[in-house]
Amino acid sequence: MKKLNTGIAMACAALAVGSIIPAEAAKVARGGNWKVVYSSAEGPQGRALEVLTERISPHILRDQYIATQHVLPMEKAGGETVAPEKKHKIVVGIPSENPVLKEMLGSSQPPEGGYLVRTGSENGSNTVLIAGSTPEAVLWGTFDFLDTVLPDVEWKMFHDPHLMYAGLFFRTDRAFPKFEISRRPETPVRSIFAWGQVIDDYRSKFREMARARFNRAIIWNKWQVLNAKEIVECAYSWGVKVYWGFAWGWGDGWEKTDVHNLDKLADSIIDEWHRVWKPMGGDGIYFQSFTETSQQELNGRTIAEAVTELVNMVAKRMHEESPDLDIVFGLHANSIRKPGATEAIAKTDPSLEILWENCGGFPFGDLGGGPDTAFCDKIVAMSPSVGLSWKAQLRLDWATWCEPCGPFMLGCAGPTVKAADRKSIEHRGNFFDEVWMKDGKVAYDFVKHMRAGAKKPVEFNGVAEYTPPYGFTTHCQAELFWSTEDSWEEIMRRARARARPEW
Repeated sequence: MKKLNTGIAMACAALAVGSIIPAEAAKVARGGNWKVVYSSAEGPQGRALEVLTERISPHILRDQYIATQHVLPMEKAGGETVAPEKKHKIVVGIPSENPVLKEMLGSSQPPEGGYLVRTGSENGSNTVLIAGSTPEAVLWGTFDFLDTVLPDVEWKMFHDPHLMYAGLFFRTDRAFPKFEISRRPETPVRSIFAWGQVIDDYRSKFREMARARFNRAIIWNKWQVLNAKEIVECAYSWGVKVYWGFAWGWGDGWEKTDVHNLDKLADSIIDEWHRVWKPMGGDGIYFQSFTETSQQELNGRTIAEAVTELVNMVAKRMHEESPDLDIVFGLHANSIRKPGATEAIAKTDPSLEILWENCGGFPFGDLGGGPDTAFCDKIVAMSPSVGLSWKAQLRLDWATWCEPCGPFMLGCAGPTVKAADRKSIEHRGNFFDEVWMKDGKVAYDFVKHMRAGAKKPVEFNGVAEYTPPYGFTTHCQAELFWSTEDSWEEIMRRARARARPEW
């Protein structure tokens, strides 16, 4: 009798599910009706194909209850037709490299540095078009489609709260509605700063950066990273550039620096660059010098004048040897608030970017007071290339900090340590979320103001989470770094969508 009751219950459950999920979903569930038409499987575009396969897999690549192993077929645009029985397709790539995508877009093009996503249906065939202006933009558009576009389109299609749980987007033959977004970045460089030894898993780190549309990783180290080449290669595949950071006269005993004769210090910086950082590859060097202090003077000389002399001296020698090396000066501006100090810093080699590290706590409010807008305007105006960096973000328990003690393998800590680090910040995550909900509009207004000036920041940088997945607070920051063209409410909504657990 017990077995009979169980069988009846299962049959009733099946009937109940069948009454909610459209019948056509059952027809296409076995392996799905989708394929991808792509232009390149290399670099960030290859990662886009990887992400599509991963995120669609739970819906169509496995039969329920059994392990029948289907795949998401990939068809090279302009090549042999693959899986002609598949009715629906995702067409992804750069239009000039993908003739199918170019034809379907017509006169439309992705914006410079950005991407276009379009859904639609014709003659019983549903299509998703993901067009990027660059390989990196193709990947950003793919993530945006999966994180923010797909839920909206699925809701427009079914508009039934019961069906929200069924994940029908890829399991239905119902015609897709017309839907299109076109998004471009307002700031070219959107970066994350991290100390190298706190990165538990560099692979998931770069993937999550790409999902948030960050495109530069500034990784600070005191010691050589032994797997640097693998790290750089992985970062490139996710559309992320790597800048290695190290000290130029900052660290233990910096107060004793002979600011009246900087040649010896310059020699030691060049020697360290040759031995350690230059062989590690990457795209540039980020450095801090002796400005991380509230002092205005050092041994009888203004810090602003001394550091400018040192920076120009070292940068000139590096550029004589490596003309294309990008150098970013991490400036702690508390030491240059004295009248005349910014004028001294303004004499920094104009080929260098200046990244003001302590603009304040983001989004200000409870974590640092209001923004000093006037001083930020002054900082941005003092050099051709200036970026702004915010701290006071969710990261690790600073009370447990310790210096690394030797060369190491970066980002290879393993899942146990990664899980423990995520656990250590969970109890604070909600607090940071609440602060952003309360004060995020202040940050939005400030970023909008900085973009409206005659001189715009070339980079926005966050000293934020080190261990993915990123939470709501980091995605809020990433959205602002990308653009403030939409309302704060819409930006906050998209940040929350990106912070959802992936399927």
